[in-house]
Amino acid sequence: MTQRCTYFLRIALLAIVVAVLLGAAGCGLSGGDAGSSPGAESLRGSASERAATILGRPPAGRAAKIVERGTMVVANDADFAPQSSVDSATGRPVGFNVDVAQGVADILGLDIEWQHPARATVPTGLEKGRYDASIDSMTVTEAAKKTVAFTRPYYYTWAQAFIKKTGPTPVEAADLSGRSVGVVVGTSYFDFLKKSTTAIVKTYLSDGEAAADLLDRRLDFWVTDSISGQRLILRGKPMEVAGDPLFSERRAIAVKKGEDDWRALLNYALRKMREDGSISAMSKKWYGGIDLTARP
Repeated sequence: MTQRCTYFLRIALLAIVVAVLLGAAGCGLSGGDAGSSPGAESLRGSASERAATILGRPPAGRAAKIVERGTMVVANDADFAPQSSVDSATGRPVGFNVDVAQGVADILGLDIEWQHPARATVPTGLEKGRYDASIDSMTVTEAAKKTVAFTRPYYYTWAQAFIKKTGPTPVEAADLSGRSVGVVVGTSYFDFLKKSTTAIVKTYLSDGEAAADLLDRRLDFWVTDSISGQRLILRGKPMEVAGDPLFSERRAIAVKKGEDDWRALLNYALRKMREDGSISAMSKKWYGGIDLTARP
């Protein structure tokens, strides 16, 4: 099978994913409460006691402060469905990233305090201690590693350009050159466009704003996560995929650099969720039966 055929099969699968996702939403399913993660059953006691069990000693640094207060402060984009968004009826965060965060919290015996900062401010916020973790589909890149530390990847996806219907259709990154391209600032997509193209890059604080400008013809292209764009297409928005995927991505939890105990606790929780199948189930729930947590 050729690479192009594989790509279009993948796009077809994504269309099915989003269609099922939208159908589930119409039936009143909510992703805000993932329930108790099976991995939590192997640990007992307070968050501090669980951390000591996992590490084999009392935690140090930021991990000690987090488990002592019993709450982790999580940075999360409120306009990044189906990864994360805010339910208009309940005012609660919902989505795949939300369920992952809740699963981690359940295993570690923690509550969650949600914060919804602009993506570009998250690395600085982690460094200054405003947030304990970004559970928000941050892409693992060499550039990002200079400012934050990452856990093991918890899912995988790819970057995609989208156009308004009847717009120009590129085949590769070079075709973006000289075109106006919308992208959320502080993302791997922004870094790619600045490094690998001579596109006229226009930055936004959310994908929703960028998509709106694309539909209003204030942009030639919008570059984002493939699933997010496909979701809008399945909702009837007059846009379409432009060319092949630009690059693949590893998504991980980001934390402040140097906080090894805290990162070890998060990695333990992610490993337990992978072993017991709960993170796979979360992906299938939000992406219509597709497991994006499996390494491609």
